[in-house]
Amino acid sequence: NTHSFLLNGGLTQPIFLGGKILRYYKMSKIVEEIQKDRKELSEDEVLYEVEKIYWKLISLKEKKKLADSYKRMLDTLVSELKNVYEEGIIIRNDLLKAQKKQNEVAYKQFKAENGIRLARMALNQIVGLPMDSVPAISGTLDDVRVFTDRNDMISKAINSRPEISVLDKSIQLADQSVKLAWSRFLPNIIATANYSFVNPNPYNGFANEFGGDYSVGITCRIPITSWGDRVFSLKSSKKAREIARIN
Repeated sequence: NTHSFLLNGGLTQPIFLGGKILRYYKMSKIVEEIQKDRKELSEDEVLYEVEKIYWKLISLKEKKKLADSYKRMLDTLVSELKNVYEEGIIIRNDLLKAQKKQNEVAYKQFKAENGIRLARMALNQIVGLPMDSVPAISGTLDDVRVFTDRNDMISKAINSRPEISVLDKSIQLADQSVKLAWSRFLPNIIATANYSFVNPNPYNGFANEFGGDYSVGITCRIPITSWGDRVFSLKSSKKAREIARIN
């Protein structure tokens, strides 16, 4: 009985793939930058929400102070009007008007207290505190900043806001996708190297031993047709780039 053995190993090394490797590399770097911008955007959104809820809480506290002050004044007024009414100096309708105002202010107090409670819960939720905790909130409406250089701030925002950067990099990513689609029309050049072990050995009279041989070469694959697949892919990537620019 004779047995034949063939062991073959080979290496392939891309030399030129129409620019696909370079396009994929650039696309990966752009995606990495987009993710960094989105992370910054998420942080900005959290900071914005915290500041918005904070100032809403301060505003509600100021309203509560005003309502408390107004309520104390009305309580004094109603008490005095009751005495005057009992003396017969005013009619009951005058007292009822003051009591109506007193009830309206009490309702505003309740609304302000409820608003403070809800705003505090929202603030606790966004910063990760227990919902029933009562964080110390300092500050007044006198601390609100007033911006007079609005146009200058808008100009800076356009150049620095992560949303704008994400959209800009989306255009860059779409542009690389178009170039990647173009690369499918170009030839692929690949270097190959192979080494074979054969038993029986054809290089020594088919002796019962292993003999070896190697081969090297360059393969060039030129795409001829893909039934319109590449054309449609190119058109699709161009449309995606146009959408990115419109956005």
